[in-house]
Amino acid sequence: MAEQSWEQLRTTIAELPKATTLNTDDKIIVENDLQTQYATIAQLTDALVSGGTSSVSSYIQSTSLSVTVELADLQATIDALPKIINGANITIKVKPGTINTGITIQKFIGTGNMNINAIDASGNYVVTPSAMTHNISFIKTYANVFSRIAVQGFNCTLTTGNTFDINQHVGHLYIYMNSAIEGTNTDTANYGAYVLDSGDNIYFNNCMISNKRAAIYSHHTGNVSTNNLSGSDNYYIYVAINGGEVRVRSAGTITGTTTYYKSAAGTIVKSDGTFA
Repeated sequence: MAEQSWEQLRTTIAELPKATTLNTDDKIIVENDLQTQYATIAQLTDALVSGGTSSVSSYIQSTSLSVTVELADLQATIDALPKIINGANITIKVKPGTINTGITIQKFIGTGNMNINAIDASGNYVVTPSAMTHNISFIKTYANVFSRIAVQGFNCTLTTGNTFDINQHVGHLYIYMNSAIEGTNTDTANYGAYVLDSGDNIYFNNCMISNKRAAIYSHHTGNVSTNNLSGSDNYYIYVAINGGEVRVRSAGTITGTTTYYKSAAGTIVKSDGTFA
């Protein structure tokens, strides 16, 4: 197939007869303003979803990767991963440390699994809040259509804003054993988990959330689940508005002035199965 621009490529695909059989081993050559890019036919659909802004050839198919990195190198490691990951298990183990910025996981597509795990000095996973020695500002996921992402063992120090900021995420997302305890609950911009326009299973498990205007805030989002949260001095614990949904599997010990708040078709299901 001849070199084509993104718009030409879309037009070519749209004009193909339905009975045409494409060879999945053929290469398609795509040219944009950055570089010539390559993809197999089997990856074309995923590539077009990205709008041509990331490398079409950058994908992992049925392989696994495990690396151990310094905390200061975590964001660069995430950014270096292919944006299209199918059938692969990616594990990033992170050494203790402190940085003044957060981590952002964005625009990943595919059927792979990505695990970002804090480890202690002995290389063991951090599994209790008291053992957290990984200090970052926030955890953000944005515009992912991905099978599963898990982030475990980080202490988030953001004092105002969305500490766990989940926006336009489709796929399973596990925020496990992370803490967000800074700020004051009178700050109306200070949220623990702020989940917007996301779907599938967004799961907050064994996290410590304190001093937030809302510990869990679900807006235009289905199937936000929580389990065994701890923390104190929140104003709201669970908020669901504008069609947002929160399911409380086990309440844990988290406390706040108002446990449940919902409006505009928001839904909150308590741990006993009843509606708040």
